[in-house]
Amino acid sequence: VVAADAMLKAANINLIRYERVMGELAAICVVGDISAVRIAVESGIASAQNYGEVVTSAVLSNPAPVVAQLLYSGQIILDKETISFTRQSAIGILETRGFVCAIVALDSMLKAANVSLCGLENTGAGTVSPIITGDLSAVRYAVEAGAEAAGRIGQVVASQVLARPQVTKEAVLPLSEANLAKLIAPAAGH
Repeated sequence: VVAADAMLKAANINLIRYERVMGELAAICVVGDISAVRIAVESGIASAQNYGEVVTSAVLSNPAPVVAQLLYSGQIILDKETISFTRQSAIGILETRGFVCAIVALDSMLKAANVSLCGLENTGAGTVSPIITGDLSAVRYAVEAGAEAAGRIGQVVASQVLARPQVTKEAVLPLSEANLAKLIAPAAGH
């Protein structure tokens, strides 16, 4: 709370998310002019260091639309058409240490190649995994870009690209077509 207060007092920014993560830690997300956000983050870091550990921080310039939506709402809201999963698709999973690291990785992945977000899983013990789909070369490139970006600010635990996954694996993905059918009501008249 002290860090968020310092951030709001340091610059003309808006607090869009304050969330407890991993017990005693918190993720604080703010928006505003890029220079104001940088000043606010620096102030928040300085304030938080007086009370404990700062795990990591990042400033995203022009985040990917899905990332911005996730930060504002705390939810991934996609329709069935957004996820084009076929048997020829690949799945990319990047496990990172912490929420901020995962968001930086996800933003980089979505900007690096023509891939779609399939989910963001809190896998326990402080690890968070962005999951993407797309064609094999795009997924490989995106996972590499995400790992590089996440590695600059934190820890990448593991990464995996699954080429032409078995159809049965689709049912376990967070936003797979099989699971979306359970979440999205059919359109009227269908």
